Amino acid sequence: MASNDVLELASTWLAEGRKVALATVIETWGSAPQPIGSQLVIDSDGNFIGSVSGGCIEDDLIDRTHRLGMTQKAVEVVTYGVSADEARRFGLPCGGTLQLVAEPLTRESGMRALLREIAEYVFAVEAVTPPAATKQAILDRAHSNLFGLGPLEDLLCDETVTEISINGPAEVRFRRDGEPPRSAPHRFDNGTHLATILARLLVGSGAALSDATPFVEAGVTLRGRRARVSAIGPPLSPSPSVNLRLLIPDDICVVAESGICQRVDVDPLAEAGIDAILVGEALVSAEDVAAQVRNLSQ
Repeated sequence: MASNDVLELASTWLAEGRKVALATVIETWGSAPQPIGSQLVIDSDGNFIGSVSGGCIEDDLIDRTHRLGMTQKAVEVVTYGVSADEARRFGLPCGGTLQLVAEPLTRESGMRALLREIAEYVFAVEAVTPPAATKQAILDRAHSNLFGLGPLEDLLCDETVTEISINGPAEVRFRRDGEPPRSAPHRFDNGTHLATILARLLVGSGAALSDATPFVEAGVTLRGRRARVSAIGPPLSPSPSVNLRLLIPDDICVVAESGICQRVDVDPLAEAGIDAILVGEALVSAEDVAAQVRNLSQ
């Protein structure tokens, strides 16, 4: 299994609230069943995926998890096959020795450092030496794609962004308060990338876009901001189409005839004695609008 698949699963388990540990082969001597960079991820229930030896070392790591629990706080280097007896016990080939890094994971713990190590290994194998700024940009993109929300990360961290729309992998647009929409600086790599990020975006809501449920509307919290997600996918749409409305506490959004969303503070409306708001040609109770927005914010 590829390292990015193992890391992807680690990210999913962390998002589900599981305790997770990662083992990575960092050195081998003699004959070894798995190459440097091979990885195994384990959760607190003993579920695992990936491989570092193809056999008994996985069993030992799982046994350690059951005996010790997820109490490890720091990175630990573990060596298997130091003696002939140990090599036989763990099923290592004659003369084989394997060294692992075992580390507990959180959403951020060690992941950037691990990505950096993997990236440096890839750069060395490919005999390329990117400038420092390019390396950092590659690491940032890899981190957001593997563990975050990909092309949406920068937009979600920008408090002035109030709406994000996605129409297939190649079209991502955003709107700042009261401004017309504009194109986002990054796109999704392909349909699979978009589907992965959308599933990660919805994981906290319990909803999922599928052929059986091609339309989803759910409330989520993204980078500390409450948001309302509306998504439609196949067979109703050729590719996923998503709208994210990012809500700001105690604010309501009044849509004028121009279609531009204007923020209005809820509390000052009541203080000013305003009982209704004209939205297009409809008269809407200010109290009803405020209640509706507060419901969406929960």
